[in-house]
Amino acid sequence: SQKSLDSRMAADARAGICRSVRTGPVKIRELVPCPFFRLANPPVRLHVKSTSTGRTLMPGIAHKLIRATESLGVSAVSRLLHSQDLLIVMYHGIMPESRDWEHWCQIPADEFRWQIQYLKKHYEILPLSDIVDRLTNNRPLPPNCAALTFDDGLQNNFEVAFPILRELGVPATMYLATGYVGTDKLLWQDRVFAETQAVDSLELDLSPHGLGVYCWEDDVEYQTAYESLLATLKRLPAEHKNRAMRDICRQTPDIEPDDSVRRAFQIMTWDNAAE
Repeated sequence: SQKSLDSRMAADARAGICRSVRTGPVKIRELVPCPFFRLANPPVRLHVKSTSTGRTLMPGIAHKLIRATESLGVSAVSRLLHSQDLLIVMYHGIMPESRDWEHWCQIPADEFRWQIQYLKKHYEILPLSDIVDRLTNNRPLPPNCAALTFDDGLQNNFEVAFPILRELGVPATMYLATGYVGTDKLLWQDRVFAETQAVDSLELDLSPHGLGVYCWEDDVEYQTAYESLLATLKRLPAEHKNRAMRDICRQTPDIEPDDSVRRAFQIMTWDNAAE
């Protein structure tokens, strides 16, 4: 079902999961790094979950599992087994430093630098245009080939990620949400997070829109409510979703222009994109 798919995708994102798809002769594996997941083992399909509860394990436990795979040589063996696959690592936002809030698509700069250094050491990172050209013209890809992509075109891609990539000599492809470039608007998913994450407790009543009531009293309850709300809104027609979004904004505090969440999800300008 769509609900279970949304749930699995959210869990995959939190655990840094690698998803695979085959296109012609090349198997493409896409990895979404999460904020606390050191990219110690990019090719491995690692579901860091408790078999008894089905919940994603805490970061400390996840780190121990990842360190164990390194010490046992699993990473090297996995790279050898998947050397003919194409690894695509998809990023969203790179923050200059850690914040007092956490979101699966925002990681701090020091973590990002570590990940890029690791990828550069173990993979040949090519521009995506190069890879497309090779595949289109039936030219082979080099072993352990990888590409980096950034979704949405956030301002911190330009201000934080781009200098690190340039310093390390690593290419990347950035996909722009063109309708938001050069504006102060946030993508609707990011707006939901920005509107709700700063509220310690809330009863968000969306029953007039047929969406029920969302309540939370702590961070754990908030995460559950936020993911459920996001999954519900994604399935709505645009007009219905926009009405619900206006109601969410009405029931939550105004976002200040210098709010750290707003800054983290701000889309870059056209001048930044051109550079």
